[in-house]
Amino acid sequence: MVRRLTLAVPLLALALAAAHAAPPQDEMGALWARKWAEKNKEFAAKRDKARATVLTDFDKALDKVDRLRGLTPAARTDRRKELQAARKTFEANGTFPPDDDFVVIQLDYFMKVNKAAIPVSLLIDEVIEKGSKTGSDALEKQGLKMKADLEQQLGGASRLVEGSVWHGELRRSGGDTIPYHLYMGKMGGGGLFKGHVEDNPGVAGNWAYDVEGQTRALGVEYKISKNLRGGLTAVSVSGIVSGDRLIANIVQVAGKGKPTAALLVLKRVK
Repeated sequence: MVRRLTLAVPLLALALAAAHAAPPQDEMGALWARKWAEKNKEFAAKRDKARATVLTDFDKALDKVDRLRGLTPAARTDRRKELQAARKTFEANGTFPPDDDFVVIQLDYFMKVNKAAIPVSLLIDEVIEKGSKTGSDALEKQGLKMKADLEQQLGGASRLVEGSVWHGELRRSGGDTIPYHLYMGKMGGGGLFKGHVEDNPGVAGNWAYDVEGQTRALGVEYKISKNLRGGLTAVSVSGIVSGDRLIANIVQVAGKGKPTAALLVLKRVK
């Protein structure tokens, strides 16, 4: 059984209620309003499908418990109860246990939910852009509020804010772990941000670099913008932020070497 990380993120009714969240029809037009309703409906269906996949993964893990080698009958009972409790909690309200289990299923689930939310997020971008181009501060602010509401309902990027500090580690496939600190710098209302990374802090000559990135719905991505110390020539991070957790896939290139991939798991500490 693969052990995975957790996020305590409520499985709210993630498809926004168009009647409450959408701008007035006379602002965006009937076509936009129709797309808004359609995309929210599609989002709800894809979210429910991702949720069903998680439940199936729990069932598969439960089926494997009795075949796990090296565990006493009592230990198997403990593992089974742990999985049953986690499955029951997720089925009831969409949360994962508040500890460091279930990381693979966790990242996969929220990446799927985020992908499903992108069309809704793009429609919100249209509201923000129209407000900006027409000089309508009210419409632009409404669009930004819709963006923040979507992120809040997703349990996502609202905690990745200017000035926040995130500590955690890189987890390589071979089992090695490396401390990793992310310091958030300037962040715009649309999700564009700058930041700074200390890779393996506390070690003399550790790698350090600045980053630039953006958030969309649950998703967060950033790349190296300036190498300050060490031999990194490329860094690419893509994942999700939910509450006080950032979980992502990270790919690094040192010098002219080959790309190396790892799992990045961070928690907000400030």
